[in-house]
Amino acid sequence: MGQFDKFLDSPGRINSEGKNIELSFQRTSDTTARISWNIPSPSSGCNSSNQAYDGIVITVSNKPANYLTTSPKDGNYYSGDATVDPDLSTGDKLDGALVVGAFYNDKTTSFLDVTELTPKTAYYFSGYAVDNVARYYKEGVHSYSLPTGPEKANTEIDLPAIQDVGIETGDGIGPNTFTGLKQGQNYVITVLVNGKKYKLKINGTLALDYDDLVYHINQEFIRLTEDKFTSPYPPNTNAYYIDVPHQKIYQWDGYKSNIAEALFQNDDPSVPLDGTYWYNPDNAELSLYAGGWNQVPYTLATFDFSNPQCYQFWFDGTTNVYKWEKVLWCLLPTYISDVNPLLPPPLDCNSFWYNTATSLISQWDIQTASWNNIN
Repeated sequence: MGQFDKFLDSPGRINSEGKNIELSFQRTSDTTARISWNIPSPSSGCNSSNQAYDGIVITVSNKPANYLTTSPKDGNYYSGDATVDPDLSTGDKLDGALVVGAFYNDKTTSFLDVTELTPKTAYYFSGYAVDNVARYYKEGVHSYSLPTGPEKANTEIDLPAIQDVGIETGDGIGPNTFTGLKQGQNYVITVLVNGKKYKLKINGTLALDYDDLVYHINQEFIRLTEDKFTSPYPPNTNAYYIDVPHQKIYQWDGYKSNIAEALFQNDDPSVPLDGTYWYNPDNAELSLYAGGWNQVPYTLATFDFSNPQCYQFWFDGTTNVYKWEKVLWCLLPTYISDVNPLLPPPLDCNSFWYNTATSLISQWDIQTASWNNIN
């Protein structure tokens, strides 16, 4: 039984994980309540060691949160007090919002009981996920629906703005006419099409004359179409496919499948690597190699059972294999198919791929089953 993992890093992972938290407020009496939240799944991989989430800060106020003043500040650590009464609380304050809970280096706590509530009074609770260097998801999650424009009074209205742009030239604009855009400067062009706004991002270095500007505007419009792949590499690059009937393993390099060396047998492989799993279909046993083969428990079930042991595996009997990571089931990469999923994907001629490394658009050629650069 083989497994291939990708461990990725990307900016803003605490934001990605923080927005997947749901915060709820439930009174348990006239003066007490329970604040509950879920522990988010890792945004990169499926292992708690790769998780950005390292805790949460809970605040309460008598009015909705203000993103600029009531959110925690990066680099700061706060103290919480579950007492909601501002005259009795010893917790930190953020522009009038009380910190009722501050959980750092804590990936398991998922509720907080608060006291000293006033009957028939509205309370606005907010939660801010934090990583292991005290960076926060500043937008936060809330036990209520935020109003539009939290900093504006209800009487203020956003007014439209109209700007007329003209070009003075007697000879017209030729392809080689300079646009005046600066090198190294990024520009955003907002275009309204059928009542919907689109933002086109143009790098001034790539649009010094109007010929290049028109070309990259077209590229941006194609990038906004559906059925596109956005990556510096073709889809499924470096992924593996196992042809079990013919006992072959292929690796898709983005353009063709390459045969990789592999050993297929029901007996104990002679020189396995530590951390290798071996499933013996003859006796339905799963073993882990760590200096020797050690049988590990696993479960075959068609439903998600409760109270599993840590690091136990679960196959749902149809398509997916999961691994229990203390508080959640992590989906493992699993191929169950009678068709090679890593051959050139079954795309149609309306499929496009935007290469972020070269800023080029390619269209899928159904005749040659390959990507063709287009203008």
